[in-house]
Amino acid sequence: MIRDVPLEDTARDITANIITSKNPTAIAAKRLSNTTTVIVLFTGLRVPTYVRYGGALLRCSLYRKQIDTCYQCGRLGHRADVCPSPNDRLCRGCGAANPPQDHQCKPTCQLCGGNPQTADKACRARYKTPYLVKRRQWERERQQQQHEDCPTDVTPDNNSLEQRDPDPFRKPRGRGRSKSRSRSRSRSRSRTPGPSRTPGSSGPYKVGWADIVKGAGSGSEEAASQGKFDKLEAEIAQLKQMLTQFNQKMTALGEENRILKEALHRYKRTEHVTPVAPPP
Repeated sequence: MIRDVPLEDTARDITANIITSKNPTAIAAKRLSNTTTVIVLFTGLRVPTYVRYGGALLRCSLYRKQIDTCYQCGRLGHRADVCPSPNDRLCRGCGAANPPQDHQCKPTCQLCGGNPQTADKACRARYKTPYLVKRRQWERERQQQQHEDCPTDVTPDNNSLEQRDPDPFRKPRGRGRSKSRSRSRSRSRSRTPGPSRTPGSSGPYKVGWADIVKGAGSGSEEAASQGKFDKLEAEIAQLKQMLTQFNQKMTALGEENRILKEALHRYKRTEHVTPVAPPP
């Protein structure tokens, strides 16, 4: 929605000034009743901050449609020019049916519940929420709902400690967690296979099955890396040989070029010195 559009501009002028290459997302424009406000329709879900109107740059804002209020019968949902029951009136202040002319009441708005009459100019609830704002609210609520539905992770150590500890005067959970973590770490360390010797044991070093597998794996990796290294050395030697042959050919071509230049120079010199015989 843009404002300050001259009243003398017709609908054709408004369309010609807005639907241009300077406003690539604008697809339609319409004046709002007999005011200087123009409603612009854009493609997509983004409304630009400014709109080019001819040579002017006008600020653009979201259009908030008002809730239809009938000032004839005092009801919501339709306008006064299309009122279906103009004789059945309601008070816009308290909602009393067919109030007299000297009716006095304490007004209460049906939209916001405030002091002004229903759909008064001071009521902020008489505007409908724009679609873009509703879409953002829906996305925010959806993300919050997904975050609430996501189950929280529960560590099994805490459950096992709570089930196994019958003492009501138990220690805080922080210490229990540290103990359980230290126990799990000690168990994992003790379960890891590897060459280990007990302190004070004298005797030959015993090799386990895990050590044999590790040794076989390391040997195969070393053999593969050695094979790749040998292949690279062979390729480098081949490239060096090709480079040497190329240098030899270039040297030979340079020598031939030098000989040809000398021969051409001698030919030009003899042709210049030798006199031309006169015709008989």
